[in-house]
Amino acid sequence: MFTKEDVIEDPCTDEAGQLMKAMLAIPTWTKAKHILHKELVELLESKKYIYFSGHSKDYFVSCVGTSCLYQIPHNRRGHLSVFRGKLTRLVCVSTGQYDRGYMAAVYP
Repeated sequence: MFTKEDVIEDPCTDEAGQLMKAMLAIPTWTKAKHILHKELVELLESKKYIYFSGHSKDYFVSCVGTSCLYQIPHNRRGHLSVFRGKLTRLVCVSTGQYDRGYMAAVYP
């Protein structure tokens, strides 16, 4: 499990980051925000981000369109084990009643 101290702020300077910033600038789920969300997910899929679901209390990212960076430990198990020892971006892409949908990849 990660702790709050493990969270590294995502500077959001790349194309995906700009889409996330644009999404967060719209306070409600308007048609424009839905379009930005679709573009974000398609972009992340094209960049080979993996999708998994998890609890927001485990990753400290809960709002759709928000992200953070984690330095994945070498002994990590589970969904993020493929990123052991690497700086990884974690993006919240969907919400549910009990868990969230996340996409993750090595941060460039």
